[in-house]
Amino acid sequence: MSSKSCVGKSNMGASSKSSVGKSNIGDVCNLPISTSSVGKSKSCRSSVGKSDTGDECSGGSSIGGVERRGSSGLEADHCHGQSEVDGSHGFAGFVSNVGAVPFVGPRSRSPNRADFPKVLPFKKACKGAVFEAGCSVDGRSRMLAAFDRDITAASSKATGCALWTTWMEFHDVWFNSDVPVLPLDGNKIRCISACFKEGAYKGFKNYLSKAKEHHLLAGHEWSPLLDFSAKRACRSVLRGVGAERQSQPFDVCKALDVLGLPGKVVLPTGAPVGWCNLIVIGTFFIMREIELAYAKVAHVKICMAESKVTLLLPVSKKDPRAIGCERSWSCLCRDGGGSRPDCPFHAAVAQLRLLESTFGADMLQSLPLFPDQFGLVADKATVVQALEATVVGYGGDILGPSGARILGGHSFRVTGAQRLAAAGVEIIKVMVLARWSSEVVLRYVKDAPLAGLSEQVKCLEDKKDLVRLLAKAADGAELLGSKLGGMEGRLLGLIADHEAWTRRCELTAGRTGNPPFVSNGRAKHLKIHKTSIDGMEFPPYLWRAKCGFRFAFCGFTRHMTMVDFAADQRCAKCFPIEVSGKGSGAEEALTSSSSRSEGDSSS
Repeated sequence: MSSKSCVGKSNMGASSKSSVGKSNIGDVCNLPISTSSVGKSKSCRSSVGKSDTGDECSGGSSIGGVERRGSSGLEADHCHGQSEVDGSHGFAGFVSNVGAVPFVGPRSRSPNRADFPKVLPFKKACKGAVFEAGCSVDGRSRMLAAFDRDITAASSKATGCALWTTWMEFHDVWFNSDVPVLPLDGNKIRCISACFKEGAYKGFKNYLSKAKEHHLLAGHEWSPLLDFSAKRACRSVLRGVGAERQSQPFDVCKALDVLGLPGKVVLPTGAPVGWCNLIVIGTFFIMREIELAYAKVAHVKICMAESKVTLLLPVSKKDPRAIGCERSWSCLCRDGGGSRPDCPFHAAVAQLRLLESTFGADMLQSLPLFPDQFGLVADKATVVQALEATVVGYGGDILGPSGARILGGHSFRVTGAQRLAAAGVEIIKVMVLARWSSEVVLRYVKDAPLAGLSEQVKCLEDKKDLVRLLAKAADGAELLGSKLGGMEGRLLGLIADHEAWTRRCELTAGRTGNPPFVSNGRAKHLKIHKTSIDGMEFPPYLWRAKCGFRFAFCGFTRHMTMVDFAADQRCAKCFPIEVSGKGSGAEEALTSSSSRSEGDSSS
C-alpha cells in the first residue's frame, strides 16, 4: 500500500485529513514511518480525538451479546435480556406507580464517544470470512487496517498521536527540514530531551517510549548507545520535577450531603442524569470515567430478593479480549430500608427508577446507565466539571499547590479504592473488585492507611498505658499474695493458740464453782446460755458464753440450774443437744450436770 492511500478517506471508513509523517497504513499514530517522507509534518494534531470506529466491515458492535441498533447507536443486551428487577421485564414491574412519559428530545451529537472500546459481534472463528476478504485487494487492506487499529485501545489513540506530535515539534526546534525525525540518534535524543526539560514535562518517559516505538516500527535498530542516551535523558529531564499528575480522591459523604441541599451545587449543562447515583456506583465499583460512560442499563441486574445489584463491566484497558466480568454489591443499609445515602444497591434502584420516569419504559433498556438530558452518552469534560462543582460546593479543593487541577476521570476509581482500604478491606479484594492484575493499586491506596492516624496513635498510647498499669498491678498482686500467704500462716497459728487457751479457761472456770449458766436479762427475748469463760480471775471483757455471747457489759444473771427456763429459752448454740432433744432425758441430764457442779462447788 502506498503512503498516499491513508490520506483522505481511509479503507476503515474513518475520515482522516492527514497522516503523520506519511504513514503507510491506516492508523496515523501507531504505524511505521517512512524515513524519506517525515520532514516537518505537524498534521497529526488534526487527527487527535478523531474516531476510527466506523469500520464498514463490522456493521454493528456487541458487548458480551450487546448488539448496536443501526444508526441510533442505542444498544440492547440480548444476552442478559431485561434487567432482573422483581422478575419482570424492564423496570416497570418494580416501580408500578411511576408515570413514565416517552422522552422526545434533540439528538445533537453521536451517542458514542471516540474513546469507547469496540467489540466485534463474532462468537466463534469463521474461516470463510478470512478467504472472502482475502480475495480482493480492498479486503486485504481492510484486514490490515483492522489489525493495526486494534493494537492500542481506542482511548489511547489520541494520546499516542499527541505524544508523537510533540516529539516532532520539539525536533523542529533544533533541526531544519533536511534532518528527518527518524532514525533517532544520541544527539537527537539529547537535543529534543532538553526541550522537555525546559518545559518541565513530568511524563517524559511516555514521549520517549512513543519515539522509540516509531523508531523500531520504521525498521531501525535500538542500539545500546540509544538505550544509554535514553536513560541519561530520563535522569536529566525528570530530576526535580516531582511526581506526575494523578487524579485525587474526594469526600463521598460530603458530596452527597451538599448535593442534597437545593441550589447549593449548580451542575454544568450536559451533566449525567442521576449524578448522586453515579458518584455512589462509580466509587463502590471502582470504575473509570469511561467505564461509567460506557455502562448501559442492560448491563445492570438487580435481585430484589437478595437486595443485590450486579454490574457487567465488559471492556476495560486491561481487557482487550472483551471477556468481561461481573461485580456485585449487596445492600449496605443496616435496616435494609435505604437509610444509607451511599448504598450501591439503592443507588442502582434509584437510577433505574429515575431513567424510567425521565425517558420512558420503552427506551429504558437501550439507554446508557448515566446519560445526559438527551439520553446520550455524557462526555468526559462535563463529568469532570460536574465533579469539580460538587467538590467546590462542600468547600473542597480542586487545584493543587502548583495551580493544576487535581480531579479527573480516575477520581471515582481512586476514591473507591482508598475508601475500601481505609475501611480495612484487604488489598487483594480491592484489586479483584477493581479488576487490577498488578500492584498498581498501591499507587491509589498508598495514603489510605494514614486515615485516622492521630486517633490510632492515641488508642495505641492508651493501650500501652493500660498494659503498663496491668503489669504494675500484677507485680503488686504477686507481692500482696506472698504477704497474704504469710499472714494466713500466722492467723492459723493464732486460731490454734486461741482454741487451746479457751479450753484451758473452760477447765479453770469449772473448778472455780461459779454458776454455769447465765441469762441475757431481756424480758422479751430471754435466753439462757452456758458460760465458757467467767470468774474474777479473768477480766470482764473476756467473759463469754459458749456461743460467743459476751455478757459482761449487758444486763445478765447467773444461774445454778435451768429448771426455771423453758426449752425454747435455751440458746441453740450453747445447748444444741438439749434443744434438739426437748425430752425428759435432756432435763435430767442438765439437772444432774447442775447437781454435780453444785456439789463440786460446796466441797
